Amino acid sequence: MMKKSYVNEYDLGVDQDEQAMNGEYGMLETEQEDRLPDSNPKRKQ
Repeated sequence: MMKKSYVNEYDLGVDQDEQAMNGEYGMLETEQEDRLPDSNPKRKQ
């Protein structure tokens, strides 16, 4: 389902690893980050 949008983002030069992490672990990452102080720079984007 999401593979088409991933391919398009890769073609535009988006960081593939970051997109994969956000796509596959976005929910988990958000949950973990909510328990931490502002130690993850990705949150500030």
